[in-house]
Amino acid sequence: MEDIAASERLLRDEYGYTRVEVLNTRAMRERVNSSYYIGGMYSPDSAHLHPLNYTLGLAAAAEKTGAEIYENTEAISVSKGKPIEIYTAGNAYLKGIFPQLRSRIMPVGTYMIATAPLGRDLAADTIRDSSCVADMNFVLDYYRLSQDDRMLYGGRVSYSTLEPLSIKASIGRRMEFVFPQLKNVPLEYAWGGFVAITVNRFPHFGRTA
Repeated sequence: MEDIAASERLLRDEYGYTRVEVLNTRAMRERVNSSYYIGGMYSPDSAHLHPLNYTLGLAAAAEKTGAEIYENTEAISVSKGKPIEIYTAGNAYLKGIFPQLRSRIMPVGTYMIATAPLGRDLAADTIRDSSCVADMNFVLDYYRLSQDDRMLYGGRVSYSTLEPLSIKASIGRRMEFVFPQLKNVPLEYAWGGFVAITVNRFPHFGRTA
């Protein structure tokens, strides 16, 4: 709880962000029905979105401005030519296209499962509202409920490139540890991939040329 309180003070005193509430054990349990947590921090101004719908919206907006989108087409190199700007929006999948970035980026494996629809009563017995949740562990978990009352649970974040032998088994065990009430709930989907973080955890801004 000391780390949580320190984070709240940092947001308030250094960044002027006061819309954060520190939750004790009871208040946390009222929001997330799990005995795993002793407390938390709630930010009512934060939000989450449907990533595929967001991606489709970005693509549609880009095409309206005349952009051409090439799906399932891997970029293998960039050669010098007429002066144009190239934005490296490849996350952890830039491979060797920009070698000058290789020492600055570390791929992090992240994996998720989706349960079968839980029904309103069981869903409400996990997360009490529409909040999305993430813990503060180095190997963190994160989760939320979908519109059709599935539990979308991610975690077992890996700082190596080794993938779990079974995403469903690995993440499913973790989900059941946090939410025992979901034990034996069918897991219908599992997926994973890599996201990029900077090696020193700070944002990097700049140009490669």
